[in-house]
Amino acid sequence: MLVALIALLALLGARPEPANTASVVSSLPALQNAVHNASAGKTVYVAGGTYGSATLNSHRKTWVTVRPAPGASVHLADLNFGSNASHIAVRRLHVDGDVDLAPTGADHIKIFDSDLSGVSAKWGTNHIKIVHNWIHDCSNCIELVSTASNVPGAPDPHATNLPPVRHVQIVGNRIARPHTDAIFITNFRHVRVEGNEITGVIENGNHNDSLQTVWGGDELIFERNYIHDNQGQGFFIKDGRVTDVTVRDNLFVRTSGSFWQIQPYWTIRATIKRNTVWNVEAPVVLQGRENRAMVVRNNVFNEMLVEDGLQSYYRNRSVLDQYDNVIRGGWDWGATSRDKKVRPHFRGPAHNDFRLKKHQVARLGFRAGVSWAVGRRVFGPR
Repeated sequence: MLVALIALLALLGARPEPANTASVVSSLPALQNAVHNASAGKTVYVAGGTYGSATLNSHRKTWVTVRPAPGASVHLADLNFGSNASHIAVRRLHVDGDVDLAPTGADHIKIFDSDLSGVSAKWGTNHIKIVHNWIHDCSNCIELVSTASNVPGAPDPHATNLPPVRHVQIVGNRIARPHTDAIFITNFRHVRVEGNEITGVIENGNHNDSLQTVWGGDELIFERNYIHDNQGQGFFIKDGRVTDVTVRDNLFVRTSGSFWQIQPYWTIRATIKRNTVWNVEAPVVLQGRENRAMVVRNNVFNEMLVEDGLQSYYRNRSVLDQYDNVIRGGWDWGATSRDKKVRPHFRGPAHNDFRLKKHQVARLGFRAGVSWAVGRRVFGPR
């Protein structure tokens, strides 16, 4: 009997609700209470409608998920995770204001498949996942907020030393039209930025960047991101030393204006590999005498520069090991004897496929540039 019922529901395009699913709540106090009391793995459904500012502050040891009731749409004025909040996931919500993670405590928070106007994770928050959201028309669309005065190159030696933001994954989001930065991260440990689309970054006097770091950090992975149709900087490290950086398999295209797309200062142990930076006025530049142990390989750049006057510094292999790149030009640097200075032939740039054509890869003798085509990726809610 039960097997027949499940089969009938499947034919009708429905799924039976799991036995551990909570009933639908229709007020913010009821939501807070349901999240607090939910058993492990439970889903709390919210009735469709427009609500005020929600605060979730339950300290849990097992996960609970908050999402709209099936077929419903839920709008929140704001969404706050208090300093005690832990093991709470939210999915498919519309949040008109900010999503704010309180300092010194919020941990194990997941934000999935939602329509957001910005996410701010304060100092001491950790184990945060921001995955496949549509984040748009923000100040900083995603920001990790902390300061540390004792970091070499930090902008203020008298700043308060705060706990870093730790273990953050920013994956698969579509981020558009920030008023300042798409992603702004400060005093961090272990941050992965992967598979995001970033567009509509327009310089307006706020030093607008796709990603900017300040106050330094450790272990930053930036890979397989699609940064396009901007008028602002791309990947920018400055004002605080960052160690153990990976910039891999990213596509930067159609930037207008003289805005650098990869620009690291104060970077120790960095791998810049298999990126394509094309059709921009200011592609790639390495700046300052503080960069060390950088590897630049298998990229496609229309230009690569180093800071004027530092050519001898960057010829030191302990500073920069550069090889197997395709670099079209560069007035003070460009291709070395271990690279190729040729015009790349892309498979389908009109369709955002900037992979090198197979015959050119065969002639080069090495692979270079992005390994994926935009049309095969999903950005934003699924």
